[in-house]
Order: sequence, then C-alpha cells, then structure tokens
Amino acid sequence: DRRNGNTFIRPCRCCHSGRLQTRPASRTTRSGAQACIGFLHQIGKDRGGKGRHRVTPSHAYLPGLTPRHPDGCFDAIRQTVDRGMTVQELAATPAFNLGKTWIETGFYWEAHEVLEPIWLILPDASPDRYFIQSMIQTANALLKQRMGRGAAARRIVGLARAALVSAHPVKSWGIDSAWVENQLAKVQ
Repeated sequence: DRRNGNTFIRPCRCCHSGRLQTRPASRTTRSGAQACIGFLHQIGKDRGGKGRHRVTPSHAYLPGLTPRHPDGCFDAIRQTVDRGMTVQELAATPAFNLGKTWIETGFYWEAHEVLEPIWLILPDASPDRYFIQSMIQTANALLKQRMGRGAAARRIVGLARAALVSAHPVKSWGIDSAWVENQLAKVQ
C-alpha cells in the first residue's frame, strides 16, 4: 500500500484484521510512532527524504523461554517476496531489509522467518542462495547463543561460514560477507 510517498506494510491478521490502529496524536512518540498490537510501526524520513517503515516485533521469540508469535504473524512481510523477482528486487523487499535489521537488533528467530521465503525461491546452489542461507544460519547461531546453547551456536557458525564461502563473491544485496562475519563474531 502506498500513501503520500511512504510505503506501509499492512499489519498481519494476528494484530487486528489488517487495520492499522494508531494512538491519538498526543500519545505518539517523538518519532511519530504508530502503535499496532504486537508490533511497533514507525514512519520516518531517511536521509534522502524518502519515506521508510520500520517494523519491530513486540518481543524476541526464544523457543521454550518466551511466547511464540501467533501463526501467520509475519505473512504480510513474507508475501513481499515473489517468484521471478531479480536479486536486486529481492534485496529491496521488506523481507530482506527487515531480516537484516532484525539480525542486527536481536530478533533472530523473526529474521529467519522473513528471510526464508527469499532463500526458497533462489536457484539451488547459486551464490545468492548460499548468501541468504549464511544470513539465516547466522540468525540461528545467535539465537542458540542467546538460549545458552553455546556448542550448538558454534557448530552453526561453521555452517554459516561454509555457506558464505560458497556465496563468494556476492555484492547484489547491499551488504557483503564482511557484514555476515561481523554478526558471526558475536558468537562466543
């Protein structure tokens, strides 16, 4: 949905039947945040003056430790990926950009959820598929570490690095292997 030059991601059914519920103007945050059950939708301007939409999950899901997000909660984001998109188009989707942001901000399970549809549609054994696989495995390794499963985290780091080697060189995503390695370096 495009309105006034800003891109909006329709909230998922788990939030409230697809209608964006906003706080009265007196109750919005200084960044102009609009509240949605389960997510915080922030609308702002980037440095180039283009509208952007940030979506942050209500909480980071840690299997066995925190509540799981409702089924279908990320469908609106996952559905921004279509078979037949070019790598450049995939790199511009909310699914990719939120997946990257969520890895950086500690929403590891959620990042995996939104990156998976990209991985599924990329050609088998392609460098781009290996690159997305390395991102998903990075999210998984960081999730395992947060859950206190250090040995599993370190094992998955090896898998992520192997995928990254198969992805080399990849430059179409706006990030490169150094970004993935920086995230993997967080695993102890």
